[in-house]
Amino acid sequence: PDVRYCRTDMGGAYRWDDAIGEWQPLLDWVSLADNYLQGVESIAIDPNDPQHVIMACGTYTMSAASMLVSHDGARSFRRSDVPFGTGGNENGRGNGERLMISPRDPAVAYMATRLEGLWRTLDDGQNWSRVSSFPVDNGIGGLFEGDDIYVASSVMGAPSVHVSHDQGESWSAVEGQPTRLMPTHMVLSSDRCLYISYADS
Repeated sequence: PDVRYCRTDMGGAYRWDDAIGEWQPLLDWVSLADNYLQGVESIAIDPNDPQHVIMACGTYTMSAASMLVSHDGARSFRRSDVPFGTGGNENGRGNGERLMISPRDPAVAYMATRLEGLWRTLDDGQNWSRVSSFPVDNGIGGLFEGDDIYVASSVMGAPSVHVSHDQGESWSAVEGQPTRLMPTHMVLSSDRCLYISYADS
């Protein structure tokens, strides 16, 4: 309850402070030389520990990108540069969260990148490797449902939502999904139904 974070395209990220009823800036410490960190592509909160937060930062896919990892509610961070681009200020920045922390193992997280497929860390964001088994290059986000992982991608005319039943080792297209439009946002409701919005751009 009352754990809320907000990301912006080029103005950093914020955490809601319920005691004073205000949003607290989290990235005002960023220097001008590292201002790309102010473009926040995605924020993931550990489902078992609200103090554990990861932010994917990078304003444009052709510039630098980093992961900021916190274990004190985003009051301090460990920074790790990543080998893929993020687009906090690019088209589709309002889509669903691209970054997710595993509910089974807090050291494991996945990042659905815009142009370079699905990536995974096994050491709490310090190192990232591409999940070679994932069949699509351009992702919009993902989520965990029990032991399964769902990832949606920005594709039209082909399956865009895939599921893994073995922690990301293999993937299959979700049966019966529409292919005329591309997904833009995916959320799991409290009654464990998966809702997906679609659009043509």
